[in-house]
Amino acid sequence: MKVELSGRVAIVTGSTGGIGLAIAHGLAACGATVVNGRNRTAVDKAMTDMRVGAPEAEVRGVVADLSTATGCSFLIAAEPDSG
Repeated sequence: MKVELSGRVAIVTGSTGGIGLAIAHGLAACGATVVNGRNRTAVDKAMTDMRVGAPEAEVRGVVADLSTATGCSFLIAAEPDSG
């Protein structure tokens, strides 16, 4: 079963590896925008991988350490659809 998520934003923490990356791939394949990671190199690689697997998905990457209030605020401010 495929869920349609076009136009939705999915913020997946830890989406540059392991289970988080697998979840991000699944959400991107359903049309959601996927963002987040602590390391620019890892974020760029994950975004490239997701774009190959789901070329129609809009994938955005934001480098932010969500273990800090500053990182959380930065991520929310960087995502224009967060309201």
